[in-house]
Amino acid sequence: MAASKLRLKLVIDKKNNRVVYAEAGKDVVDFLFSLLCLPIGSAVRLLTKSKMVGCFGNLYVSVGNLYNTSYLNSKDFLLNPKVADAPCINVPLLIPSTTAKQFYSCSSGNHHNHFTNKRPVYSSNRYSCARCPVCRDNMSSKITCVPKAPDAIGYVKEVVYMVMDNLTVMPMSTTAIITLLEEFRIDNVKSLDEKVIDFGKEEGLELLRTSWQFENVLSQVFLVKKEK
Repeated sequence: MAASKLRLKLVIDKKNNRVVYAEAGKDVVDFLFSLLCLPIGSAVRLLTKSKMVGCFGNLYVSVGNLYNTSYLNSKDFLLNPKVADAPCINVPLLIPSTTAKQFYSCSSGNHHNHFTNKRPVYSSNRYSCARCPVCRDNMSSKITCVPKAPDAIGYVKEVVYMVMDNLTVMPMSTTAIITLLEEFRIDNVKSLDEKVIDFGKEEGLELLRTSWQFENVLSQVFLVKKEK
């Protein structure tokens, strides 16, 4: 999922201008499932208040308004919540991969199982830093935490999947296709069209936003023309 673009093949009911289903690879399904790991605060930040559904945008703006005041305790956590740790450790299409983080452990070298992200500050010939909970020594020895590569495992196996208009996902099968065609009352394949879509961050955000508002998500994002 490191790619900046993902590919979908849409199967479209031309008469009604709607997506019957989309043919998707592992990368697309991993992306869709990774949205479940996205904190609401991060979703609001990505979508901005103007595109946010309901009142969550107002909560985010309120935190921003209180950012430089004495009323707020956990401002950074609220404005930039962390994505849940998972096989795909973040949502690469929407959020850049996490960079290496700096931590500090006990300078005695004996208690590396304790560490802190508080950066030591050296001034006036002494350290101002966290103290080891075991020996009370300075926690000033650098430990660099390098995140695992995103999408090392992912959520699903490397096969072809069907993604329905309402984002239901299942393995591709002839039986499922026949069932869908019957459900859509399509008895002539000539009424179907195929359209290959390469989508990136902008469409990914639209998929996220639209999934909270509509049941026909793929049709809304890729077929319905938006007013500008």
